[in-house]
Amino acid sequence: MARPAPAFAAADYRRFRAELDAETERLGRWFREDRFADGPVTVGYELESCLVTPEFMPADANTEFLARLNMPEAVPELARSNVEFNGRPRGIRDRGLEALHAELDDWFARGRRTAAEMGLRLLLIGVLPTLQERHLTLEHISPSPRYRALNAAVAARRGTPYVELTVRGRETYRGYYDSIMAESAATSFQMHISLPPARAARCYNAALIASGPLLSVAANAPYLFGRDLWAETRVPVFAQAVDAGDVHYVTFGHGYVRESLFELFERNRDEFPVLLPQARDTGGLEHLLLHNGTVWRWNRPVVGAGEPPHLRLEHRSLPGGPSVLDMVANCAFFYGLMRALGDRVPAPETVLDFGAARANFYRAARDGMDAELHWLDGQRPARRLFADTLLPLARDGLASLGVADDLARRYLDVIAARVERGLSGAGWQRAWVARHGRDMPAMLAAYAERQASGAAVAEWSLD
Repeated sequence: MARPAPAFAAADYRRFRAELDAETERLGRWFREDRFADGPVTVGYELESCLVTPEFMPADANTEFLARLNMPEAVPELARSNVEFNGRPRGIRDRGLEALHAELDDWFARGRRTAAEMGLRLLLIGVLPTLQERHLTLEHISPSPRYRALNAAVAARRGTPYVELTVRGRETYRGYYDSIMAESAATSFQMHISLPPARAARCYNAALIASGPLLSVAANAPYLFGRDLWAETRVPVFAQAVDAGDVHYVTFGHGYVRESLFELFERNRDEFPVLLPQARDTGGLEHLLLHNGTVWRWNRPVVGAGEPPHLRLEHRSLPGGPSVLDMVANCAFFYGLMRALGDRVPAPETVLDFGAARANFYRAARDGMDAELHWLDGQRPARRLFADTLLPLARDGLASLGVADDLARRYLDVIAARVERGLSGAGWQRAWVARHGRDMPAMLAAYAERQASGAAVAEWSLD
């Protein structure tokens, strides 16, 4: 039986807010005093996955799965059918992406073997197309007091018993939920990269600008409850699932960073009421970091532990899958494009209006590679923008990061093949359904077979 959510009193919020204020001021001093580590660029990831039955329905089995797997890097996610793998940080220079790729291959293979021992499958996908509304109730929440506390806090802040989930895409879906469990429909691949302190603001703004193009080529979540919605339906689902009334805790942001990432932490303190006032007395930044973890920016700034501490970016827009190779290729493209834009003169954020960068993100989520995107020199279809501009920029950025030439070519060629064929994960799912009909278990059987092969989605057949 799940433990009940902790009940927070007004005094808990006051104590937490006092600690949050003190820690925010402390962090401000660190920025003013240049306290952050400035070493080689490191990268990492968080990968959410789905446990499914032989019929490709969600399997509430993450507790047993994790016990069998026995990996400290693997932890439960919000739903009992979801598991998260946390990658080990590593340098990107030379062959770092190859090592990241090998780790992901190994962990996914181990996860599949463990699931098979239980008569289940492990899948990487943005939204499980066989999911049903009945799976998004508190009956299926992982037995963590934190998740129940978050659910209670969001509901209290919202002030209404239900949240409306509406997505208008190729088709329309509308439903009502009495918890945050709709969030568990969205499973992601979150990329991390360390930021050089002197250039962190430029890097963060570059990530905002790169987000739309990245999502257009990487979308992998077109179906929810059998309806064809956005190319990356995770984006509107996640944003609405944790709706808290007048405060939108899921956000692309409100503008570029002007001078330092500290501006974002100040906004967190000033504009987002505390959701989880779980106070700790450690003398660190625990309250600030916990609060930062309840503001779901699609590009989230993170202060890493250590002496000296470090800055990194967590990019949150990408889905799991379609293959491990595709996910590493997405990393290569994003890291390369972000670096190239961060080095560019004049700074791209002085040329491309923030509103255009934000519009790109939501257009890409809705339309995938069919999106029309604003760029520094005007508006173009996403596929043409990749061929003419983005892939060469990403290649330059990877060279600047010191990535081995053969690896840069290998991973960017995966992106180029997707663009040439017009086939992302979302595109493959839609093309399979167009050929075979809307039989989601059969589609997932074909998807799982191809995912296990390790081939990039641009090479997947539709037979």
